[in-house]
Amino acid sequence: MLKLILKSLPIIAVSLVCFIGLSCAAAQPGNFGIYLSDSGELVLSGDHIKAYHSDLQEFELNQQGIDKWNSYLDYESTPKLKDSLFGRDFIIKIDGEEICSGTFWSGISSSLPDGIIISESMLRMDAGHTTIRITAGVLASDNIKSEMKSINEQLADYFGR
Repeated sequence: MLKLILKSLPIIAVSLVCFIGLSCAAAQPGNFGIYLSDSGELVLSGDHIKAYHSDLQEFELNQQGIDKWNSYLDYESTPKLKDSLFGRDFIIKIDGEEICSGTFWSGISSSLPDGIIISESMLRMDAGHTTIRITAGVLASDNIKSEMKSINEQLADYFGR
């Protein structure tokens, strides 16, 4: 019996190490992130996102994500462009690889975006408003619109895991 236990110990030890390693790898932050380009600050991670709806190109935020998003809004009552993420550049990474870059934008602005955008960068989130949208801007080139299709597929694949 003792010989059987001693022979089994290496198998049990290897199995335990593999299990712990896989559990840690799956739980590590940084597999998905939206970062500010200028500072590298993480705006939202996979931990903040409840779902990605590829048909609408929308991230649905959970309560932690709503709180994090709202932390970037410095205005008291009236939204102001300078007191939000509006106009700041972002990078989206999946598993450490950059899949796109763009700009936070808002329909409140009179400017028309020409690249990839995440909107509504100026609106507070709450239980009734939990989504932000990633899309090609109104003036985006055909190349950007084509790139957006690929980005949407990558996001759908990642969040569908």
